[in-house]
Amino acid sequence: MSLFPEITERVRDAWNSPSGPISLSIGRQNLSATPPPDDDFWYNGIGTMTSAGRRVSEESSLALSGVWACNRVLADALASVPCGIHRRLDRGNEPAPEHPVHSVIHASASPNQTAYEFWESCSLSLSQWGNFYAIPKWNARNQLTALEYKRPDRMDVSLDGETGRRLYAFREDNGSVTPYTDWDVFHVPGLGFDGIKGYSPVQILRENLGEGLAAEEYGSRFFSNNATPPHYLSTPGKLGDPARANLNDWFQQQHGGLGRSHKLGILEQGIEIKTVPINHRDIQFLELRKFKLEDIARIYGVPLHMIHHLDKMTFNNVEHLAILWVTGRMAPLARRIEQRIDFQLLGDRERRQYFSKFNLNALMRGDSASRAEYHSKMVASAQETPNEGREKEDRPPMEGGDKLYIQGAMVPLEKAGENITGGNTP
Repeated sequence: MSLFPEITERVRDAWNSPSGPISLSIGRQNLSATPPPDDDFWYNGIGTMTSAGRRVSEESSLALSGVWACNRVLADALASVPCGIHRRLDRGNEPAPEHPVHSVIHASASPNQTAYEFWESCSLSLSQWGNFYAIPKWNARNQLTALEYKRPDRMDVSLDGETGRRLYAFREDNGSVTPYTDWDVFHVPGLGFDGIKGYSPVQILRENLGEGLAAEEYGSRFFSNNATPPHYLSTPGKLGDPARANLNDWFQQQHGGLGRSHKLGILEQGIEIKTVPINHRDIQFLELRKFKLEDIARIYGVPLHMIHHLDKMTFNNVEHLAILWVTGRMAPLARRIEQRIDFQLLGDRERRQYFSKFNLNALMRGDSASRAEYHSKMVASAQETPNEGREKEDRPPMEGGDKLYIQGAMVPLEKAGENITGGNTP
């Protein structure tokens, strides 16, 4: 159910009416009606019920180690690379730290968040909810001063049928709703058909993730029951309900749980303990957990070695996989955000001169030997000055290091043997 019956003001009126707010749709669960106390709803948590019997939400899926690891890798990578405003030149570009937007996206997004924390939130929101929202704050000179992060699970987006503009409504902590227009919200939508709102990857792939959560729960329940296969007690005679209950309670007290494993058991009156053999290899439990980790890494586009799954890794392919990850996963993500920064935070005239940029070169620095060889070749071919190379390695500039140099040993073939001054060699 959309939070926009018709227009923004009617949303505010509906939520603040004396009869109470309209029903809120969280994920796919409509909470307008309260389930009875004994309903499974209260024990399964918020989220969409899957065929595996587990409810899956954007937050509950983080309980899967693979989901958490992939989000951590993506968030750390996006937040760790410098993001700033650059000025276009006739040839090339240069940083423009004096621009008001630069300090917000590079150093401090708001009084409550550093730029690192802000871009972490951005990555997590896009990976789990498929959308990222923030409220720009402007001063009297119409300069950006802050970007206030908003949780995506509290924001609803709709399209105004009359104007064709996006309309937003954010549910505050007190239950009230604050309406916004499209230019009031910095919105980075993820993958989606209509371009209005990105799809939640967790909801699209909830059955896949639900299977993983069910496997995790199965393993936890299995080990909580003494880490042994299920067993039963066999008696030669028939037991009544009270005797059966007493026997079950006594056996659980004596032998249930991991702390009572291998305890000597004494059974009387012909009672025998029998086990139901369960071979985890037969049910492929371990293989399932391993496959789910690979499947989750595939969903988030993270190489397996980056979440410490090294079964198929070698020293030769790890470096190439890291490069492919930067160019195939991080570069599109950064470009998606950069275009939103340019589109919403820079004016029409500003975009002709300025643009935003994530410096992804920071993710491809490699080891010290590789970096030294790279800078050596760049300086020798006049692609960068010595001071530019020193700056990338966080070293101070040196006198005379702002000139471009080039190797002079290479000459055209027809000039081979001639003196560098133009004369022939003796």
